[in-house]
Amino acid sequence: MVVRKFRQLLVVIISSAILVMFIGSIALAQKEIELVFWGWPNLDKWNNDVIYPAFVKAHPDTNIKVKFVPMPFDETHGKLFMTLEAGVGAPDLCWIEGGQIQRYIKQGKLWDLTELIAPFRKDFLPFKLYNNSDARGRVFAVPGDAGPVLLYYRKDIFDKYGISMPIKTWDEYIEIGKKLRNADIYIGSFQKGTGEEAIFRTLYHQIGGSYFDRTGRPTLTSPEAKKVVAIFKKMVDADILFNVPLWDPAKISAIKAGKIAAYPMAVWHHDDLSYTVIKPEDGYGKLRVCALPAFEIGGCPVSNLGGSEVVIPAQSKNKEAAWEYLKFYAVTLEGRLAEAIWGGTFSAYLPIFKDPRVYNRPDELFGGQLFLKEFIDALALMPTEIFYHPACGEAFPIIDAELSKIYAGKVSIDEGLNTLQKRLEDLSKKYR
Repeated sequence: MVVRKFRQLLVVIISSAILVMFIGSIALAQKEIELVFWGWPNLDKWNNDVIYPAFVKAHPDTNIKVKFVPMPFDETHGKLFMTLEAGVGAPDLCWIEGGQIQRYIKQGKLWDLTELIAPFRKDFLPFKLYNNSDARGRVFAVPGDAGPVLLYYRKDIFDKYGISMPIKTWDEYIEIGKKLRNADIYIGSFQKGTGEEAIFRTLYHQIGGSYFDRTGRPTLTSPEAKKVVAIFKKMVDADILFNVPLWDPAKISAIKAGKIAAYPMAVWHHDDLSYTVIKPEDGYGKLRVCALPAFEIGGCPVSNLGGSEVVIPAQSKNKEAAWEYLKFYAVTLEGRLAEAIWGGTFSAYLPIFKDPRVYNRPDELFGGQLFLKEFIDALALMPTEIFYHPACGEAFPIIDAELSKIYAGKVSIDEGLNTLQKRLEDLSKKYR
């Protein structure tokens, strides 16, 4: 009898202990987790008003909260690098501009996402994952958005002068630009005294080039680099480019006034226009996009400029929760459709483009043109091995400075590119 009672008591004690452990595990599971997410301004509205509400709707019992901290673009990158180096203070998630991602991969402080993203690799633009990987093929960032580049143009101006679109080659583009200059209309922009590195980068990507190859060697004396510099110098010398900085509000004003009739630019430029081109007299409804002129007949008619990635620092104490949130945004139709239908960034996640609400959406700013469809269709022709070496962030101003000498006629193309090659070789030694 005593033994039986003891056994009964033991069962009660063990059962109670299990119950306490079970309740404790539930409480632990329900403990609120707040993820800190860094990024530049405007992304906070995107996160707070679009993606997080969609996440909660898809996961009504979630214990994950997200605190988005907006900060200036340069500060986001600088602060992340410093906190990663220090080993403390980094967020759980952070946006990084695509041109700078390799710098952080080289730093070795990001969480390895290779296995997590493996089931979804086929769903991303190939060049994005290529650029988000190290030399061993390990993936350390999830593609956020891409920046495919086409030619923006004022249809009313081209119709007025009987110019049919698209323009087949850059040489033809220059000849058309000369004709439009007779009417005091420009066909692109270029700030005198600069090298307009971003334009050179765009055209170089179009022809399949990257500033450095995978071994870290600069490529600025390649035939492709010489071809790009030669064609852009012809544009500068022909005086067909409006003298205004690439990102200056004065450029938008010139587009609205009909002074700039066409220019190559990324899909995300739509936002710049949508906030300012709001009346018919400013060009509302008269804008269009089409294929880029190629370097030769049948050449690549699309490029890429910008785009971003999302990373999870290895020091985060909430890496699994951060991945759950990032996975919802980056690799589910619910997350990407919420973003695309809202009109946010241009996804690097390909399955959403099959949805007619994205693919077949007319855009009144562009006269009802299926704006996104033009960029989506162009993706099939996108160069697949665009690569940003860790040195690129430091290389951009060097490239701009040396190109400016070529465009100003101070040095020849060969001399300028040889000097640039040497300077980038010296720079790349820091990253070996």
